[in-house]
Amino acid sequence: MAEVQLELLRGQESRTLARLAAYDQFITDLQSSDPAFVERLAASELNLLPKGATPVLHDVAAASSSVLDWIESSVPEANTSNAQLPVSMLGSISQGAHRNLFLGSGVACIFFGLLTSVPGERRARLGGSPTHDVG
Repeated sequence: MAEVQLELLRGQESRTLARLAAYDQFITDLQSSDPAFVERLAASELNLLPKGATPVLHDVAAASSSVLDWIESSVPEANTSNAQLPVSMLGSISQGAHRNLFLGSGVACIFFGLLTSVPGERRARLGGSPTHDVG
């Protein structure tokens, strides 16, 4: 259990470090005033192209994308497909062969709780003893 959590935390740490490196690279490129970078930034944020340049493709999604999306797309996706989640007793019961029995007993508990929560006056009419004091 602890090994699985440790592996998940290591994956989160490596993803966070990769994101930090991507943001640092963006700031470095912005401060260096690289002409290609500035043109790309102006085209994405201000919708400006250099004179004489025409867009090759019209990107409909580019209007909704931002610099943050641009930076995040440069970070590789986390691979969590082979990470095993911890198995609890409740998870094994509710997903195993006894799933219908588990659900049925839950419904029975709810029904029993609703029956025992009838107020005192209604309980007296139904044949039970009233719970309020007679004084």
